[in-house]
Amino acid sequence: MSDVVAGSQHEWFPFLDASSNDEAVAELARWSASLKGAYDELARLCRGLTDVPDPDLHEVLGVARSTLGEGIDILDATVGRFRAGEHRVA
Repeated sequence: MSDVVAGSQHEWFPFLDASSNDEAVAELARWSASLKGAYDELARLCRGLTDVPDPDLHEVLGVARSTLGEGIDILDATVGRFRAGEHRVA
């Protein structure tokens, strides 16, 4: 994951419709949980397509899964920064 800092708490609050760190953390955790569910479903589908005749399909879906995992990591890191009270969070 990149260490690039591209947003601050006050930029995240309107996006999350949050007025406190606790509200922001709760909303980010909801987003992360939803994406983790999608990740698990995609992983299940990828397992079902392991032997597909077109290996590019399996590879592309693997890239999608990896990218989704990175997004989850970014959200989870943002949660950690909010909890730590950092002003620039992601």
